[in-house]
Amino acid sequence: MDNKKKVLVIGSGILGNTLAFWLSEISKIEVIVIEKEDDTSLHTTSRNTGMIHRPFYMNPEKKATLAKSASISYHLWKSFAGIFDMPWKEVGTLEVAKTEAQIKTLEKYSKWAIQNGLGEKEIALLNQEEVKNLERNVSAPGGILSKTDTSTNYGLLSRKLYEINKKNGVSYLFNTDVRSIDDEKQYISYSVNSSKKTEKMYYDLIINAAGNKSIDLAHQVGIQKDLSILYFRGEYWKVDSDLNGFVKRNIYSVADNPEFPFLDPHLILRPDGSLEIGPNAVPVGGPYSYREGTSKNFQIWPLFKRPLSPKLSLFFNPQFLKLAMAEWESSLSQRKMIQRINSFIPGMDYRKARTRGFSGIRGSLVDKNGFVPETIVRNTDTSIHILNYNSPGATGAPYFSYLVIKSIQRNGFLGEDKLELTNTHNVWKNVNELEYGPELKIF
Repeated sequence: MDNKKKVLVIGSGILGNTLAFWLSEISKIEVIVIEKEDDTSLHTTSRNTGMIHRPFYMNPEKKATLAKSASISYHLWKSFAGIFDMPWKEVGTLEVAKTEAQIKTLEKYSKWAIQNGLGEKEIALLNQEEVKNLERNVSAPGGILSKTDTSTNYGLLSRKLYEINKKNGVSYLFNTDVRSIDDEKQYISYSVNSSKKTEKMYYDLIINAAGNKSIDLAHQVGIQKDLSILYFRGEYWKVDSDLNGFVKRNIYSVADNPEFPFLDPHLILRPDGSLEIGPNAVPVGGPYSYREGTSKNFQIWPLFKRPLSPKLSLFFNPQFLKLAMAEWESSLSQRKMIQRINSFIPGMDYRKARTRGFSGIRGSLVDKNGFVPETIVRNTDTSIHILNYNSPGATGAPYFSYLVIKSIQRNGFLGEDKLELTNTHNVWKNVNELEYGPELKIF
């Protein structure tokens, strides 16, 4: 073991677990995953819609890495779910235009879908009559149908990866909070069980996949100090069970303000046939402010963390403030939430959504120009930092993490050690066969 290089992965969400999986296939390294919670995958990984998103809506030039990751990972997750009997229900997604002008956006999506690896039979442009024939309770001038969008449970998928990784020799340290990184001396300072006492752990390479905390750790080694983070709580309302069957698939609408992280709410079909409406995007004070109206996990101090200027520019943006207020209204009232989908699902009665569903926190990076739309991967000589890894991050995690490991090898971080797919679980051995287009380089 002493001759093995030590690689630390910070974060045991779905990204950290997929990174650890590929690393465990490299025989001459020791892999340790560090997680501040007492179990794996407790936050964003288990607090999302559970959708395998097909990347028909992603610009293949501006979002090439995430789009390709999502496209290839669909096949990787499908085989994984089949091997381990995980939830997997191809429900499809119908995204509708709310206005005639938005039909041009749908036409653009149909071209992007093919460029992003979807087959021609997986996608269909629909006119108003075809939308109505497909979903009798939906009213829209047009739509695009993505037939293979799939409902799953990322928490269960990630936990199965965790079990595989442990069998492959990966070590997990729970209740362990990374307080600081000394990139020059190559050690982290960490505490256990919220203790004020810190200890040191040395490493050869560290991969920062700490989700909403990743930007704070990156700042410590001088990376992207021009970026700030804002937190948004996405909330859902459960639809009464007597409306199960009200729609046959997910119903989305074209976003009115794509430059902001305020998605218009949609109707989500779960694997068990139940329906939920959401999300909104309520500005909150911290990464764990999951419940409206409670102070237990509310934090105001993150709003004042440096750099302040990117946040201040948004707080003085009238459009941002207007949208943020509308999000708060839909947090306080299910009636306001349902009204937001009534423009394309007019028959949905707000009284049929009386129970709150889950909520999740999205951390969005901001710079002087506004919200940063892309995932950012930066590195030093001994560390890799994955920042702003948001939707469809869970969908794309298997292939995205594979690209990160390939980039680590290409740049010589692990010397001559090679990634050889020798696992006994027959998981993702066909990743090379699924690749298409030019090779992507993460960094």
